[in-house]
Amino acid sequence: MVDNTTINKRVRDAVLDEEKVLRACAELLSCARSRTVTLLVTHIVKRAAGIGKRRVLLPPAYLSTARAHLRAHPVITDAQHRTWVLVEEVVLKRSKINYYRLRYVRI
Repeated sequence: MVDNTTINKRVRDAVLDEEKVLRACAELLSCARSRTVTLLVTHIVKRAAGIGKRRVLLPPAYLSTARAHLRAHPVITDAQHRTWVLVEEVVLKRSKINYYRLRYVRI
């Protein structure tokens, strides 16, 4: 069994690596069936850390770092070589933590 400290270290290392965050985002977009997709940054961070569906408490700094990486690269190519463009960002405030939803459109 992996403890929370180990998981949080893996998340931190992954989120600091911009390439991993972009790859995780492209992986999520390649699963999309529609031309417009809304992604929650939390899922991108978890994918980048290789955690899967396991529930982990993520400090807000991880989310804003991943968001900064994605905003710096508004155009992303997924695994099927489809191009996606970031068109909208929604900030959701829940219990003093901001969650970021990013909307992508396939072009």
